[in-house]
Amino acid sequence: MTVNDNPGILLYTRIRKSPYFYASRRHGVARYSVYNHTYHPRHYGDPVAEYWNLVNGVTLWDVGVEKQIQIKGKDAFDLTNMIVP
Repeated sequence: MTVNDNPGILLYTRIRKSPYFYASRRHGVARYSVYNHTYHPRHYGDPVAEYWNLVNGVTLWDVGVEKQIQIKGKDAFDLTNMIVP
């Protein structure tokens, strides 16, 4: 049996597309991962070049996979400060 060293990912209807999904495709996304039940663009070609762009230049990130929550109650402020100092 031959091992596939570069398996692909199927675009599946049960996994959401972020609001920036089609824009990432227009800009040449090379790989997706699935995060929070949503396709998330991971890189656009050479990961080393992307690293140096992050360190020395500018990069854009698709944060459409992040979710908002609401914390309320009399101890909400103290709780959020304890979680994120």
